Parts: sequence; structure tokens; C-alpha cells
Amino acid sequence: MKYIFLSVIGALLLTPSIALASYSWPTPTDISASLSSTTPPSGSAFEPSDIAITSSGVVLVSDEGDVALMGDDGTGLSEWLIATNADLEGVAVSDDALYVLHERDRDVYVYDLTSYAYITTFDLSAWISGSDNLGPEGIAVHESTMYIGDQATGTVYEFDISSGSPSLTTSWSTGIWLSAISYADDGNLYAMGSGVLRAYAADHSYVEYTLPAHPQPEGVALRVDCSTSTASLFIANDTGPVYRYDDFPVTCPVETTSTSTSVDADADGVADGLDCNDADATVSSLQTYYRDADSDTLGSSTDTTDVCSAVAPSGYVTNSSDLNDAQAYFSASGTVDGSIIVTYGDGSSSTYQVYAMTTARVISTVNQYKDSAYLIVIAPFGRRVAVVDPYTGAVVAMRSMPRNKNVLAAWFVSIIGY
Repeated sequence: MKYIFLSVIGALLLTPSIALASYSWPTPTDISASLSSTTPPSGSAFEPSDIAITSSGVVLVSDEGDVALMGDDGTGLSEWLIATNADLEGVAVSDDALYVLHERDRDVYVYDLTSYAYITTFDLSAWISGSDNLGPEGIAVHESTMYIGDQATGTVYEFDISSGSPSLTTSWSTGIWLSAISYADDGNLYAMGSGVLRAYAADHSYVEYTLPAHPQPEGVALRVDCSTSTASLFIANDTGPVYRYDDFPVTCPVETTSTSTSVDADADGVADGLDCNDADATVSSLQTYYRDADSDTLGSSTDTTDVCSAVAPSGYVTNSSDLNDAQAYFSASGTVDGSIIVTYGDGSSSTYQVYAMTTARVISTVNQYKDSAYLIVIAPFGRRVAVVDPYTGAVVAMRSMPRNKNVLAAWFVSIIGY
């Protein structure tokens, strides 16, 4: 009995502090009418597997590889297909980057949220294993940290992605059967599963809410309003409905700002009370950047953003000289030595070597992929195909030419995003 007692005391000392919250769940608003009444690109009914907050609404992913974007009220639905039959189980948004978790492949695909352009892939198979349907089930991203929730073990893995590839920093157990995780602007990591919703602080202490009855809750996200200490809480169910609960209580961290004009922390000659970021000497006032929707390095003079950064945010550039930001501004042709010649809107041109040819052969075939800022370059005799960035000449991906056109189309989608 003594040893049992000591074991219980030890377990309590090692367990993060828990606060059980009393919250009366209101009748939710169903925002999935348009989602359930349309057929997504995959051709299968949209079964939401996770949800995340964007600057203008929400984004959802499905078990069939579809991605849907819509407003907080369910209006303005648009959909695109990442890959047919892809088992997408998690989605997160950070700094206009879209992170999509593929459960079976143990991969995270990263896309530009505004252009849908493919950026990179994070392979998690070195850290997360298990059966195809009981693996990574949730994803959250905050600054340079990516959180991955493992369904069966209830483990949360934390990765540093600042270098452009994941590096595991720590992992910890929630003790529940995880169906979703989400990072919110109140500074908490929310974890859902086993009939509860938990708000985890940085020290892994948490506040726990008992979930109301749901068909099959698969995704959670919060749009936080710190001025009212409330949030709109979204829960996506695998069987279809997406619910929004308004006035969910949150507690935001207290922010302190200096009003002194006598301190210049970054020594850029502008006092902290007048500097938009007194920790960065490269910038002291808001900078205007121009939208580059077609990724041709030219910006639109009518679509701008003002940010406190000396570096343009993703999807924006420093110039405003694009005459048509809906169409990439270049043309390209092949040569007999495996090179391509790209001519830009300003009349300049560049030659890039795509295939290494020892002797002169027939001309490579070059086409712009749909309306994207990528080129599809087919080698002489059609033995290989490459996806090329026309502005740098970088070969984004290359493979042998498959016999099946559907395989080729699916490969393009996995690389380019549509």
C-alpha cells in the first residue's frame, strides 16, 4: 500500500496542472451548407478532416485530397485539389503559407496560400511511424515551430522549421486520443480528442472543456479577438457539418508597449516610440509592397500591403510595374542542347540548362503549366519531364515520363498544387 501511495503522489507531481473549465456551449452555427451542396474537384463528397484560420476566413482539407476556402460564415467557397485520394488529415496557416498534413505518407506539403504554388515537403517518417490510419492527425504552426499530433499515442511533436526542414526539438504526451491540434492567438495550443478540448500553455498545463455532442469531430480552430477576450471556435466533423461557436472565452497575454521616445534599441536613429520595430535596424516605418499574384516578379500597383519589414512578404514584391497580374509575363522555347530560352516582359532573356546533352539533338518541348509561373520541359524523345522555375532556371522536380497520363497529371498536381 505504501508503494502504491508513493506512486500516486509521484504521478501527480509529474502531471501538468489541470483546470477543468465550466462553459455552457451555445447552439452552434452550421457554416457548411455550400460545402455540402457542391462537388469538389476530386468528385467525392467533401469530408472535412481539419480546419484552420486564414486572414479572411477558414480553410479545410478532406480525406480525398480536396482543399476548401470560405468565409467564417461559409460564403465565398472556392476549392482546389492537391492530389487525388490523398489522405489529408491536418491543415495550418502561418504567414500566408499553407501547411497540409498527409497521414499515410507522413509528409507535410507547404504551399503559398495566395497563389497555391508548391513550396516544399517536410518528411516526418523518421520520427512518426504506425499504421496508415493511426498516424499524424493534427498540425499547427506558430512562427518557426511546427506541432504534429499523433492520433494513437496522443503525442505532440515539436519541430523547428526555421532552416527550411524539420528538426525535432521535443515531444510530449497529452494522454488522449488526438483528432486535431491548433495554435491560437491567445498563445495556447488547442488539442481535441476523447470528447474533450484542451488549451495547453507553454508549460503544458492546460484548461479542459468537455465537448458537446458531435457526429465525428476531426478539426478545430479559433479566431481570437483579444479586445473582447472571446473567440469564434470552429469544429469540423468528418461526416460533413462544420460548426462555429461564438463568444468562446479566451485569455490573451498582456502586451506591454513603450511610449518613450528617448530609447533607440536597434540604433537606427529612430526612437522606439516612433519605430515600428525597434528590434530591427533595417526598418523603422511601414513599407509598401505590391501583390505579385502570377509570380512573375512584377507587382500590381492597385493591390498593396503595408508591413513593418524590409523584406517583402510572401506573394509581394517591391515594384509595381505589372501590366496584368493575372498572367505570368514570360515566354519560353527549347534548344537542341537541352537548354531553354526564357524571354521576359521587359525584353530581356535568359538561357537555362535543363538536360545535360553530350551531342546536339532535337529541340526540347517547353510549355507554361496552365496559368502558373512554372514551365513543363519535356526532354528530346519524351524520356523525361521537368518542372522548371522560369525566373531562376531551377529544376523544381524531374522524373521519367510515365506511360499513364493520369500519373503525370497527379505528379504535376503534387508539385504545383493544381
